[in-house]
Amino acid sequence: MITEHQKYIALSTKHPSLEFRSETDTLSYATITWLNGTYITETEYNLALAEYDAQEYARARQPLYPAIGDQLDDLYHKGAFSAEMTATLKKVKDDNPK
Repeated sequence: MITEHQKYIALSTKHPSLEFRSETDTLSYATITWLNGTYITETEYNLALAEYDAQEYARARQPLYPAIGDQLDDLYHKGAFSAEMTATLKKVKDDNPK
């Protein structure tokens, strides 16, 4: 279930130029006051919330993954890169030792 705060995030992410506020603690299309002449349709509002809600699994996973640098370093040490990429990375590491 999407929270009220997440509704604001969903709308702001999908439509970054929107300026709006809600007249109540419950954000619904009917409670929105559109500011500065910006607005979306109720269908667009519902779509933004549905798309945000559908990505809950990705938001839950993201902080659990190791940092991308750690992932790439592991691949480098396991020899998973092409010879050209390995040479490039080795040069960076050699030129900048710990």
